[in-house]
Amino acid sequence: MRTQRICGVLVLWLVVAGCASHEQYRKTAAPIPPINVADLENRNPVDNGQGGKECSEKLFRGRSIEKFRAPNGEVFTVGVIELSDDGHIKDVGQRDEVFRELRRVTLKGESGTESYPGAVLVTFVHGWHHKAKVCDENLSCYRRVLEGLVMRKGDRANKGPVFGIYIGWRGDSMHKYSALSFYNRKAAAQHVGSLGGRDLLLEIGQTHKELDREVRTASGGTRFVNAVTVGHSFGGALVYSAVEALEVSEYQTKHGVGYPACNGAPKPVRAGIGDLVILVNPAFEAYRYRDFANDLEAPGSYSPEQRPVLLTVASTADDAVGKAFPAGRWLWILWHPWAWKDAAAQVTGLGHYAPYTTHQLIYEGPQEKPVEPAKLTDPKEIADCELHHEIDAGLARDTCGCSYHVFSAPPQAASNAGKSDTPSALAQGAGSVHSLNQFDVTLKPLSPSLDRHAPFIVASAPGNLISGHNDIYNPNFVLFLIGFINNTMPGPGEAKPALDITPCR
Repeated sequence: MRTQRICGVLVLWLVVAGCASHEQYRKTAAPIPPINVADLENRNPVDNGQGGKECSEKLFRGRSIEKFRAPNGEVFTVGVIELSDDGHIKDVGQRDEVFRELRRVTLKGESGTESYPGAVLVTFVHGWHHKAKVCDENLSCYRRVLEGLVMRKGDRANKGPVFGIYIGWRGDSMHKYSALSFYNRKAAAQHVGSLGGRDLLLEIGQTHKELDREVRTASGGTRFVNAVTVGHSFGGALVYSAVEALEVSEYQTKHGVGYPACNGAPKPVRAGIGDLVILVNPAFEAYRYRDFANDLEAPGSYSPEQRPVLLTVASTADDAVGKAFPAGRWLWILWHPWAWKDAAAQVTGLGHYAPYTTHQLIYEGPQEKPVEPAKLTDPKEIADCELHHEIDAGLARDTCGCSYHVFSAPPQAASNAGKSDTPSALAQGAGSVHSLNQFDVTLKPLSPSLDRHAPFIVASAPGNLISGHNDIYNPNFVLFLIGFINNTMPGPGEAKPALDITPCR
C-alpha cells in the first residue's frame, strides 16, 4: 500500500511539474504595417501602427495576423488559428479575422483596389513539441518558407500574393519529460482532427474553392487561387483526419476514395483539400491509408487531367515513427484481436510500410545541419520584449528565427535552388528540383507500372535529406517542396462547375 502511495505521488508530481499551458498564445489586435522577417527574428523595435516603436515579438503576441515584406518588395501574410485539446477552435474571433484577411488579400490585394490578384494559400499544421507561440521554431521556419515561395514566384503560373495559415494546437502536454507525451499527444491530435481541426481544414478547403471561382470568373481565368495544406507528425495525423472525411466515401457497401472507372473511361478526377495535401513524417498507422492504397490498385487508369493531391514523405531516419511508434502500437494490438489479421499495417507508421510506399526521394548531397540556439540573456531585450516569464520557464531562445540560417540568405532566391528543369514530370509524380550545393532532389516511382497520373504518393526520404522526426525544415527538403508545389498546382483557366460525378450503372 505504501509503495502504491509513493508511486501515485511520483506520478502526480511528474504531471504537475511538467504540465504545459492551455493558454491562447495569440490575441486579435489590428495588424501592424509589414516588417522584414529579420526584424522579428532579431526582436527589433518596429512601427506599432500608432506612431511609436516597440519590440516586434511583443507586438505579434497581441496579434494573429502577421505581415512581412520580402526582399523583392512583395508583402506576404501569416494568419494564426489555435485549437484546444477538447477539439474546438479556441477563439472564433481569431478564426474569423484570419478568414476576413484572406478574402481581402485574395480579392483586393494589399493596395485595396478591386484587382482580384488571387493568392497562393499555404496552411501548415505543426506536430509534436510545437505550438502557436510567436517564436516557436516551426513558425519561425514557416515564415522563411513562405518568403521562399514569394521569391520563387517566377517558377509558377500563379503570380498572386502568398498567404499562410498556421494552425496551432498543444503539441506538448509537458514542459519537462516531454518525450513521455508521445502517445498522449497522438491521441489529442486524432481527437482534435476528428472534431474542430477537421472542420477548420474543410472550411479552408471550401473557402479556397469559393475564392478560386470568384477570382477566375472576375479575371477571365487569368488569375486564380491555389491552396496547399501541410501537416507534420501528429499534425499530419490531424490533417489526414480531414482528408479522410472529405475523400473516403461508401459506394455499393464498400469504402473507397472515388467512383471506379467505367465503360473504358478513366477514373473520375480525385480531388482533395485545396490543390495539394503534404504529410511529412506523419504519426499514424498505415492501416488508415488502406482506401487510398486500394484506389491505386483498382482497375482502370487515372485521367490525364489528374495531378498529385496527396503527397506523404517519411524519413528513414525518423526513429519516433519508425521505431518508437510500432513499439507502442504492439501493446495496443495485443488487446484488439480483431486487428491481428492486419497487424503489420496496424503497427507501422505510414511511410514506413513498404506495401504502401510508391516513390523514393533521392538526394546524394551533404546533410545540412541547424545551428543550435543559445538561451536569451540580454537584459534589455528581455525587458523590452517582456520575456521574463519565458526566461523563468527556460523557453526563450536568443533568436526568434529558424535554426537553419540559410533561410536568412536572400541570394538563394537568385540562384537555381528550388527550381526544376522537369516541371511537367513533377506534375506526374516524378522529376527533380535543384537544392543547395548543385545537388538535385529527385522524386522517383518505385515501380515502372505505377500510373504516372496517380494522385496519391507515399515517398521514402533518406536521412541526409530529413535527418529525423522534427527535421522537416532541412533546406534541401524545403527547396524540393517549393519546386514541387510550384510545378503541380493548377494554372490559368475558367472556373469549373462543381463536379457532377455519377457512379457506373
